[in-house]
Amino acid sequence: ILEGMEKSGINQKIHSQLLYDLGLMTYKITVNNIQNLGVHQIDKNKEVFMKARDYFQSSAEIFSELNDYNALIQACMFIGNINGFLGDDELFLEWYERALNNAKKGKIHNSIVKTLKTIIQKQSKLNLHDEKIGKIREFLSNTEELKFFDLYTIASFHQELGKSLIKKGNIAEGLSEFIK
Repeated sequence: ILEGMEKSGINQKIHSQLLYDLGLMTYKITVNNIQNLGVHQIDKNKEVFMKARDYFQSSAEIFSELNDYNALIQACMFIGNINGFLGDDELFLEWYERALNNAKKGKIHNSIVKTLKTIIQKQSKLNLHDEKIGKIREFLSNTEELKFFDLYTIASFHQELGKSLIKKGNIAEGLSEFIK
């Protein structure tokens, strides 16, 4: 089907959306199978996950050429999720970083927060506190961007920063983040 689309000269936007939809459908079916049959089924669904990832990667390339940031961010997050299911935390973080960078480039503030929260959550699970601290400090230092976020969101990032600082042994500095 896809080879036929490429040869027919189909519109890039339609082509990328079809690839994305194929990826999404494949992803959802696979996740439902895993939820119904149990986590131990991930290995049995690896090839299907990889096919979904291929669809998303192909669509992401086209979305990038089209500067369709919303669709590109979603594709990157799905690719990250698939890598997470497959146990590759490094690729999970890499693809979420791509999503975050595109959210920043497109100035899509809700996606900035969503991807950043996911990144720091994964960094916490992996005890990557230095990286997490750097990522949060970078976000909080951009005062021009902070005006787009509510106080609860900003406070939650200060709290996450405080937790990591305390885990690194910087107790006083960590505690001070809780009252900001």
